[in-house]
Amino acid sequence: MLWDLGSGQASRKLSGHRGHVTSISWYQESIFLTGAQDGIVRVWDKRSSGSGMIGSVPAHVVKGSGAGAVGDIEITGDFGPAGKLVVTAGADQRLQVLDPRKGFEVCRTLGGHRDFIYSLALAGNYALSGGGDGSLLVHDIQSGEVKYGLGANKAAVRCIAAIPNALVCSGDDGNAMIYDFP
Repeated sequence: MLWDLGSGQASRKLSGHRGHVTSISWYQESIFLTGAQDGIVRVWDKRSSGSGMIGSVPAHVVKGSGAGAVGDIEITGDFGPAGKLVVTAGADQRLQVLDPRKGFEVCRTLGGHRDFIYSLALAGNYALSGGGDGSLLVHDIQSGEVKYGLGANKAAVRCIAAIPNALVCSGDDGNAMIYDFP
């Protein structure tokens, strides 16, 4: 649903996902992405007529089952000639890096988790992902390599916030952990 903040009224209803929408992120002023329980990342342009959907990527659909879920969506800063990239996290225990220049197709898959990925934050060239098993992994977005893992919580890591020199994460165990980057 798009809302006109000036009037407080809905300006447009957009539909296309099966199940509830679990994440949303703006890519540009008029383009945004949504992820849902169906494991699909959809790309929308609020200016377009019709459905508004301009792309669909089965980023976290588990092959053979048709099931999946998108846990989070984040947009990188500018990667030089590559421009902005989109990083998504899912129930399939993977991060997917999408390239908007190629129709938001998956250009890299980042692994290492053993459980559903609930949370995601970006810090420079790094994707920080929090899993259902309490782990927080630090991935290099360019190389795809897991740099290291942190035992962040005793249960699922539900939220991560990062700044250039530190991160804080919290989750189901009720604690917040603060880490400084070297």
